[in-house]
Amino acid sequence: MNIKQSDIIEMYRVGKPNEKKKHRDTIITFRKKTTRDMFYQNRKNITRKQDQENQVYINELLTKHRANIFFGLRTLMKEKQIHAAWSQKGNILIRKTESDPPRKIRSLKQLKEFEVTREISDGKPESDAESSDEEQS
Repeated sequence: MNIKQSDIIEMYRVGKPNEKKKHRDTIITFRKKTTRDMFYQNRKNITRKQDQENQVYINELLTKHRANIFFGLRTLMKEKQIHAAWSQKGNILIRKTESDPPRKIRSLKQLKEFEVTREISDGKPESDAESSDEEQS
């Protein structure tokens, strides 16, 4: 993947420098969405390093609303309640299990409905939990 300087409109650091955080976050604005999408799709190839001290993380800049949704989903992932959560082109997607198709999460209300479904599925037979999932789709 080759990105030229002409592919970038602007690039700047955010936040104040401090001793706790060695490097400040950097915001990059690409000239074309296709370049941004290609860069984001290849982020795993860019960020793999053995040296944890110099690790690079590449994330989409989400609105506060979507960042809150994503935070809630990451919590559910840590609790092993969902298999995966990720953002793609500003959308938040999840997979409840490895074999499930991706599902778009658009609101905090939808996230709360998902958590209720999780609680129901913990206490009821699997067929009841599946019908709850179908109603949400």
